[in-house]
Amino acid sequence: MSLLHSSGFVLFFLFAALVVSDPHSYVDRPNTVASSFDLILHTRACALHQDAVKPFEEIPGPKPLPIIGNIWRYIPPFGDLDITKMHLNALKMRKRYGSLVLEKVIADRIVVHVFDPQDMETVFRNEGRCPTRLSHRALLRYRQQRPEQYRNGGLFPSSNGADWAEMRTKFQVPLMRQNHMEMYRNHLHDVSEDLIDTCSRMELLDGKKDLSPVLYRWALESTGVIALDSRLGCLRYPMDDSASARPRRLVEAIAETLNVTMLTENGLQFWRYWDTPTYQKLVKAQDSMAEYRIFFTYKRSTSAVQQNVKCQ
Repeated sequence: MSLLHSSGFVLFFLFAALVVSDPHSYVDRPNTVASSFDLILHTRACALHQDAVKPFEEIPGPKPLPIIGNIWRYIPPFGDLDITKMHLNALKMRKRYGSLVLEKVIADRIVVHVFDPQDMETVFRNEGRCPTRLSHRALLRYRQQRPEQYRNGGLFPSSNGADWAEMRTKFQVPLMRQNHMEMYRNHLHDVSEDLIDTCSRMELLDGKKDLSPVLYRWALESTGVIALDSRLGCLRYPMDDSASARPRRLVEAIAETLNVTMLTENGLQFWRYWDTPTYQKLVKAQDSMAEYRIFFTYKRSTSAVQQNVKCQ
């Protein structure tokens, strides 16, 4: 069972002409992605002993239609791509067009798919210390509307430039040093043991069933250990009792966030101007996650205060 469900794409074709283009094109970023792809093309030309470097626009890819670009390819029954299975879409493009694919999604929304590891290295090395990534913009809008909870868009997925670099530096030290991670070893081991136990009780170890849902719960439980210093209860089985109500809502909220983020990012951008039904689903899911985060933060801070009182 996939956490991402297809819905709401019929209007893509009908209202594509009404799309207002994002002012920031994926290829209109000086010294970052655009120049990276120019460097890739130059490197390939040198390897083939070619005198002239082919222009960016000649990167192979699906041919777009006027105005609506290639968005129609994601709309059944017109296209053969599935908006909820991007990995399979990437596989198809790799087979059809090669290791570097230019996809003009809609209007000036452009994505370049890079499949060759050496080309990936070129992109990453050329982005510099403050890369820019246009993604999860509906989630960024949600966070910007709540400055009392969020100082910025967060390390992932919404911050860019200097904000991203600052947060990465702060996270890099505790997450990349072994002595910092040693304190979590036993707790993460317990989480992994619970994962195996849950899979066994759910009869998922026969090699035939989809482990994705329970692996998402394992990843979430592991994140709770490190970020909140708490066990969240996401690996409970079964999760239909009253004690599992809170972690069950958290799992559902994250699944809805993933689904809605895909819809808002790759669909029509009307949510930028008013709270569309899809954006409202994101708000509801994120509010639920914020409630859960506040609950555990308060719980841990209260416990710390009590411990300090006992030690005095």
